[in-house]
Amino acid sequence: MFTIYSSDVTGNPGNCSYPHKQVILDEDSLKNAISHDYVCAEYKNSYRNGDNFIGSNCLPVDCDNDHSENPEDWIAPELSLIHISEPTRQAEISYAVFCLKKKKKTK
Repeated sequence: MFTIYSSDVTGNPGNCSYPHKQVILDEDSLKNAISHDYVCAEYKNSYRNGDNFIGSNCLPVDCDNDHSENPEDWIAPELSLIHISEPTRQAEISYAVFCLKKKKKTK
């Protein structure tokens, strides 16, 4: 179980309002919650900015496979964590993203 906060809009990069607390219990509650823009943290007055951060009970991880159409090139669970970085964002808050790289085989 984890909690995210959703907005009333979709695809508006200037939005900072996330008033709807969504407790994720299963696939259906997740699909419903992410049907609008969302954040993985609670903010004072539901307004996202650094000074309003209250807390979070989850850590979002971004693992994209858009670099290749070949499934053999896709990132898979048998990978090692190489570092954590913060993406550049216009907002004051950014979440850590796990960057993964395939383990090198040794003999």
